[in-house]
Parts: sequence; C-alpha cells; structure tokens
Amino acid sequence: MGWQDSELFEVSHLIRQNNMHKAHRLAAEGFSHDHYIASILST
Repeated sequence: MGWQDSELFEVSHLIRQNNMHKAHRLAAEGFSHDHYIASILST
C-alpha cells in the first residue's frame, strides 16, 4: 500500500521490458508481489 501511480507505472514498464528481477526487487521493498502482479495483469 501507499504506492504512487508513478511507482506502479515503473514496475509495469520494467515488466514490459522483461526486467522481472528488477520488478520483483521493487515489489519486495514494500508491496505485495502477488497483488501488484495481479493488478497489472488485470489491466
């Protein structure tokens, strides 16, 4: 929780660039991995 839209955009951009390891590191810093993946995949 508490993520800004810009941060979520950065995560989704990293995923699109196939930088899953970077996206995972961002997620581990304070956001539920399963929740952010689900929210991105559902868009």
